[in-house]
Amino acid sequence: MPNGFKLNNLEQEVIVLTAVYELINGTVNHEVLEIGAGDEIQIGFKSRTHFNFFCIMLVDFLSKPDGDVFGIRESYLSSLRSIISNPLLGSHEAARNLKNSTDDFSSWLQTHMKYDKAWFPSVELQLDLSIKRSDMIVFCGNISKHNFTRLTKVAQRLQNVFKDQGHDLNLHQSLSIISEFQEQFQNNILSYHSTTIAASLNKIRWGIFEYLQPTYQAVYTPLSENPPGYSYKFPDGINHKFAQECFWDLMNKIRSKPWIQNFSPPSYLKSHY
Repeated sequence: MPNGFKLNNLEQEVIVLTAVYELINGTVNHEVLEIGAGDEIQIGFKSRTHFNFFCIMLVDFLSKPDGDVFGIRESYLSSLRSIISNPLLGSHEAARNLKNSTDDFSSWLQTHMKYDKAWFPSVELQLDLSIKRSDMIVFCGNISKHNFTRLTKVAQRLQNVFKDQGHDLNLHQSLSIISEFQEQFQNNILSYHSTTIAASLNKIRWGIFEYLQPTYQAVYTPLSENPPGYSYKFPDGINHKFAQECFWDLMNKIRSKPWIQNFSPPSYLKSHY
């Protein structure tokens, strides 16, 4: 087991913001997505492989850092909400849009969706399946990432979902329906929601950018004009070497605006599931 870093709250905030910004940059970009034009945009994917990658990255976004190393016990989203409630790098006012976008996405993820007449032929079962959106995303992302021999934990969690709705499946049956679950919930529903998810992540990215702009302006120090050079002054409290490296990387990330402007999904994509 690696030795944990002894990080204070400010250093943990730096690490969470750096990780979240990096995760969103790796997920919502022009290499993975085909992005339409206009105020209400619907996204597509360059290929099936890019869609699977999108699903896998969402699982990372909904997970948490290695607590034994960084001392962060909450998921990235929960950590963002903690940062917003007590911002250390910036002000509550600067964090306003980050708060709104994080709260909105968190609420959306916690909502239960209902899929009418879900059909699982391997166990000859049809039901109106209710499942929390975050659970659906985690299931689909893990199914995209692993083969069936690495999916027993997913199968066990699926057992609990079905049991909550009055259907007992054994582990064999739960493993057997994994591909059928993916076909209906990833290929149909998660694909349908991908525009809403991408828009939400992009708004969080913009929220982080806006939150950190005053900090960036305060710590940026030009060193020369030819060739242009610069440095950053570490705020008081960022003392751990790794946290300093993350802070430098984070400031470099927000030197320029996010690649994709804020957008909203078409209204009809918000009315189902």
